[in-house]
Amino acid sequence: SVNHDLGTRIQALSLAEYGLPHQTVTAITGVSRWGISRLRKQAIERGYNPDISKRLLLEYVEDKPRSGRPHVVTPDKKEAEATE
Repeated sequence: SVNHDLGTRIQALSLAEYGLPHQTVTAITGVSRWGISRLRKQAIERGYNPDISKRLLLEYVEDKPRSGRPHVVTPDKKEAEATE
């Protein structure tokens, strides 16, 4: 699955909410029909209520924090990646 940036997610959801056909939203943003449905469902689960306001907040579409230990990039690893 493609992980779109926040701006693209908000744009796709906004276009869909204002009635553009999913084919048009996909053509503009690259977010699939399934992705648009998932974004809308997630936004509603996080408090978005289009009947009250169509204002889209970042918290509606942001990635959840990931579990596990954060990835650490040491100076040695950073230098090795830069030379690849």
